Amino acid sequence: MNEMWLKLSGALLVAGVAYLFLSAVQGFTPFEYSISPLGDSLVSTEKGISLAVSYTLWDKRSLDVIILALLLFVTSACCAVILGHREAQKGG
Repeated sequence: MNEMWLKLSGALLVAGVAYLFLSAVQGFTPFEYSISPLGDSLVSTEKGISLAVSYTLWDKRSLDVIILALLLFVTSACCAVILGHREAQKGG
């Protein structure tokens, strides 16, 4: 458990040093292109593609649920294969 916290703190330290290097030496400004107020930069939702996506998600909800279930099954199967392969390498 202590090793995990050591690795996590090391990763955070490296990320912090990299950020400081980029902002101090390279002139990195993370929010240089941000627009305020935000309402002026948002995409209009009155386009045809957003209406088509909404139609698919709400009027054909059963198709959406079936596709989501398939994605969850495939994801869990891939995880099981990856973890099973690692366990086989450790044991053998």
